[in-house]
Amino acid sequence: MNRILALIIIVFFAFPSTGLSQTAANKTPPGAPPQQEAERIDQLITECRQLMSKNSYDDVSRKAEEALALSRKIRDKVRQSRSLTYVALGAFHSGRPEEAIEPFKQAAALAGEAGDKRLQLLALNSAGTLLGEVGRAEEALYFYAQSLALCREQNDRRGEATVLRNLGRVYTSSRDYSKAQEALQSSLDISRALGEPRLEYDALTLLAGLENARANYKLALSYQDIALKLESATTPASAKYGLRNDIAIT
Repeated sequence: MNRILALIIIVFFAFPSTGLSQTAANKTPPGAPPQQEAERIDQLITECRQLMSKNSYDDVSRKAEEALALSRKIRDKVRQSRSLTYVALGAFHSGRPEEAIEPFKQAAALAGEAGDKRLQLLALNSAGTLLGEVGRAEEALYFYAQSLALCREQNDRRGEATVLRNLGRVYTSSRDYSKAQEALQSSLDISRALGEPRLEYDALTLLAGLENARANYKLALSYQDIALKLESATTPASAKYGLRNDIAIT
């Protein structure tokens, strides 16, 4: 799993489960009322998040499937969407990335129907990222296009910069260099306007990768040099390693 994919997956599940109950019983008795079942779903989702931090992915999958079944029973689209995201993560981290794509797609659709824009955006980005990783570029671009439209609708400039970066990465791998340049330059411009050095760092490293692909090695090194100067104590070690590796390749 590359460092960009790892970042997106971590960000996706770092968000708190706002409004989720912490008091549900361990099991839901047969014929339980919808409120009790909803509380059980919330507890299962909380447990999934905790298990993710312990790398217990088989247990995540099991609990997420239980939460999904209950969510469908009470016809709660937001809880279905949250459950599906953990179904997807369980599959992904267990080495089955192809099995994670469809749950993310379903999660995005359900979140959109329920009006949960943030959950929809995160699911769209995750679906796009996984599709890009397994070489399904056209499908990845489709989901990123939806994500970009949603960011712009919500005036989410930080999210827009992130999605544009992801679009640029897919366009580069597809050798559509002019579109990659446009997306990555826009991501860089927004990142600088926002004063977000980490987003700027990511855009610069991808612009360098684009120029390497076009054999513009001096320009690639200039982007990499700017990125080096943006590093700080908070820059992840994996990102620093990746940049130095890329510089050596250039």
